[in-house]
Amino acid sequence: GAEMYATGCNPLSTQDDVAAALVHEGLNVFAIHGATMEEYEEDLRRVLGGIDLEKVITCGDWRTPELDSLRVVLGQVPEIRDDVTWLQEYDRYRARFETAARSGQANALTGHATRLLELCKLAKQKALLSKTECKTVDKSLKQLKKLTKDDFVKGVLDEARQVLNS
Repeated sequence: GAEMYATGCNPLSTQDDVAAALVHEGLNVFAIHGATMEEYEEDLRRVLGGIDLEKVITCGDWRTPELDSLRVVLGQVPEIRDDVTWLQEYDRYRARFETAARSGQANALTGHATRLLELCKLAKQKALLSKTECKTVDKSLKQLKKLTKDDFVKGVLDEARQVLNS
């Protein structure tokens, strides 16, 4: 009797055939493979808007980059406004990436790399990092790239480096 909703864990992980099958079974699905970040965030709002995220039952890792981002959108956590907060967030996702890479969790790498890219875009947009901090983060991203064989994930990390160095 529960009303169930589903969305993707990141814009690139959704499998359209699986989403279609879930709709066929009666679930409310708001997800499409390759969605833009704007489309993805709108899907999250449709599923979770107005809901206390601390009471949501999820499958997988509760602290996903997407739910963290949505908490910011919904005003449930503070926005990253300074280099100290940014570096703490970066270190958290860098460590998650390393752990996933070393334990062979290939599916998690895309989400973590995407969050690192989002963080780099935010740092550049808000001018949060000094040149020295940018160089340190760039070096860190270069090291992370060595931990994966996935060309897509490597491309995301390269894009993050390009953002920092632009």
